[in-house]
Parts: sequence; structure tokens; C-alpha cells
Amino acid sequence: QLVVNSGGAVYTVTGTNVTNFTANLMAAGASGAIIDVGVVNNRHLYAEDNSGRVFYSAPGIATTIEGFFTAERDPDLVAGLLVVGSNLIVFGRKKTEFWSMSAA
Repeated sequence: QLVVNSGGAVYTVTGTNVTNFTANLMAAGASGAIIDVGVVNNRHLYAEDNSGRVFYSAPGIATTIEGFFTAERDPDLVAGLLVVGSNLIVFGRKKTEFWSMSAA
């Protein structure tokens, strides 16, 4: 699934349709704009602006939001995501965290 982030909203893109599914994130508890998107272990990740939360999708289903995670030790406002293999780098406004994601 191709997901595009633009203007704080998220969209799935197919050969014939572009569909806004930002409401799915709001229903899961997001209250800010989505500022970045990544994919690791077949889950889409959505960084929320002005929070320390990164929402995640069900495996292989970008529009089904299962929950969110935050920094474990020292919460920071998320500024962006970078996925390298099965590793996630979460850039905060003051700190950067490295997460190694399992295949679960």
C-alpha cells in the first residue's frame, strides 16, 4: 500500500484513487497533524505533530490504526521518522531514539 503524507493529512494511493484516511487516526486518538510516515515490518507508522506519539497500523493494512507508542525513557516531541531495514530512528525536537523492531 502506498501512503502519502501532505498538509498534516494521510492518503492511500492506488492506480485510480487517492483516499484521505486521516479520520482513522483521529478516531484512534490523534489530535495533531500527521507530519511523517514510515513502514517497518509491514506496519505503517504515523508521527503526530506536537506530541511524542507515533501511531501504527495493523500489519499490511495502512488504514487500520491499532494504537500508538511513545518514548520510553524521556518523552520528546516527534519531529520525524527514518526506517533503515528493521530499525526505526525517531527524531525528536531535542533527542534521537533508535528502535530495533522485531518481526512480531
